[in-house]
Amino acid sequence: MKRLLVTMMLFFCASQGIGEETPNVSLQLVKYDVLAKKIAENRGKVVLVDLWNSICLPCIRSFPHLVEMHKKYADKGLVVVSVALDDPTSAEAKQTLEARLKEKGAVFTNYWLNEPAELWQQKLHVVGFPAVYIFDRDGKWTLYRAQDGPVEDDVVERKVM
Repeated sequence: MKRLLVTMMLFFCASQGIGEETPNVSLQLVKYDVLAKKIAENRGKVVLVDLWNSICLPCIRSFPHLVEMHKKYADKGLVVVSVALDDPTSAEAKQTLEARLKEKGAVFTNYWLNEPAELWQQKLHVVGFPAVYIFDRDGKWTLYRAQDGPVEDDVVERKVM
């Protein structure tokens, strides 16, 4: 009887995710110049930079696809970087961003841009979300806007392969 109870408890814990390790997800607050430098350090790889914020529903809906692309193409030279654009002075935003990243299993590089909106809107040419930059292996970039859904695999695949 004890063996049956232990087996049932283990099965329950496994099905509920109890005892599983939380993915190693981190969020680093950075200035624009540091962000640009970190992206440039990946020259020779394809870099996908996803600009998002915690209240952008299309961004949140497309985020699982970003995680999937990381899993699918990381070993082929794809580097995924998420850049949160929420108010960097908000403690509530920090908790929300970290929770979303952990929930989605975003084990790639996650930055939180510590700049006023006017600066990043001008430098990043962002007029709407989601906004994704795809840098090819030579560092040339394309701004990809996917208002109706996530970045399509074939757009990334053409650059990675």
